[in-house]
Amino acid sequence: MKKYIDLHCHPFKEYFNNQDEIIQNSFEKGVEKMFVVGTDLKNSVEAKELAQKHKNVFPIIGIHPNDVWNEEIIEKLEQLVDQNVVGIGEIGLDYHYDNTPSKEMQKKCFIKQIEIARKNNIPIVVHSRDAHEDTYEIIKKYRNKYPNLIFILHSYSSGESYVQKYVDLGVYFSFSGIVTFKNAKDMQEAAKIVPLDLIFCETDTPYLAPTPYRGQINRPEFVVETTNFIAMLKNISVEELLDNIHNNVKKCFLKIK
Repeated sequence: MKKYIDLHCHPFKEYFNNQDEIIQNSFEKGVEKMFVVGTDLKNSVEAKELAQKHKNVFPIIGIHPNDVWNEEIIEKLEQLVDQNVVGIGEIGLDYHYDNTPSKEMQKKCFIKQIEIARKNNIPIVVHSRDAHEDTYEIIKKYRNKYPNLIFILHSYSSGESYVQKYVDLGVYFSFSGIVTFKNAKDMQEAAKIVPLDLIFCETDTPYLAPTPYRGQINRPEFVVETTNFIAMLKNISVEELLDNIHNNVKKCFLKIK
């Protein structure tokens, strides 16, 4: 049986003082690949450094919507893109808090980072919180304009009602530990109907640890629980789900051999 893939994690110094141990333990406990995702300039650099140190760790770099206070930061991000960067993320829209960049600035910077991904022919990992319709409209516009542009919805949270709309656009879905929570019925229904050729699993380490680790600091190795839970939801074997996840990685991340 194929091993597990954590599509989205943040094993940074900010959260862990034993990064190398965290990563190696995850590989020993069934993880084959992990994608380390930046949210600002500092940890985007760190993502690249971790990928240099560890085989089968792949860097995705980007500026989170809560940190896009000006457009100049996107120009600095673009300077970090090289042949080793496999995606742009996590980027998108977050309207949850009041003390964050304006909606207009978030949209501008989301679009600028989409353009960076397009120019480099790499996928886009999307963060969307309390901004479902605006996120959808931007993705729809760019998918229709550039059909080969790949979007992956990180820690999908838009619920069952948006699934078909995104499926029609050929957008990928990544599910985090939230889907294992007892009260996450809407996410569970969404996971049931997402096609296997558009699905991923992730941890979002150090956040959103799945049941039975809920409330603990998350780790990439816990993607095993989320993946197994989704296989159960979809009434398929874990092996079938993993086969599809591995195929989806090949389709999305052309730089990974």
